[in-house]
Amino acid sequence: MPAAVEKWIGLYLREICDIHVPYEAPPARPPEEKVGHTIGFDFKGKQILVCPYCIEYKNKFDYLKEEWYAIKDKHSPDYVKDKVIKLANNIKVMEPGRVGDVGWDVKYLCDPTEFTPRQRAHIALKSFPLMKKFLYSGMMGLKAKPGDVIASHPTGFKWDLGHTKHSEKKGSHQRSVLSKKYFNFGDVKEDGMQYAYYDENFQLQPI
Repeated sequence: MPAAVEKWIGLYLREICDIHVPYEAPPARPPEEKVGHTIGFDFKGKQILVCPYCIEYKNKFDYLKEEWYAIKDKHSPDYVKDKVIKLANNIKVMEPGRVGDVGWDVKYLCDPTEFTPRQRAHIALKSFPLMKKFLYSGMMGLKAKPGDVIASHPTGFKWDLGHTKHSEKKGSHQRSVLSKKYFNFGDVKEDGMQYAYYDENFQLQPI
């Protein structure tokens, strides 16, 4: 990303969005590589890997900057401004902290339709408590700090419906409900994301 962009995002927030952050913007840093875990299941040769992960942004300015840079030349100035303001509110930019982009990948080592309903239930019952543990003990492997925000994009296919648009719609809704009820994320926002933050007791609170 051009160096000018690194410096200009703070000015954009102040002058265009009227967001005056009460702390000095930290030096810009690129997002880290994915960190996380691999949870494997084997049902007599039918294998699947559930891989919860986190992409760490060292500060909230860096997270905002990535979104702004991705849309600034593709939409009208008013649209970009509205998106940035909403995102700034969603990640509580007025309070310092990091942002963790969290989620989980699923790697099928066989046809996913081969798993029985009982096996799918077993995978969920075993993997979700581990993912919750990873979140509440840190950001999927990173040490959490009060004020850190985690963001999740609830998208994915429903295992028994294959890789279709209908399956993705059903699977994404299922993930959003799970993220809210089980992991304590907030409602799905206008940008399609769900957010939560770590309080002083390192508990996740919805945004």
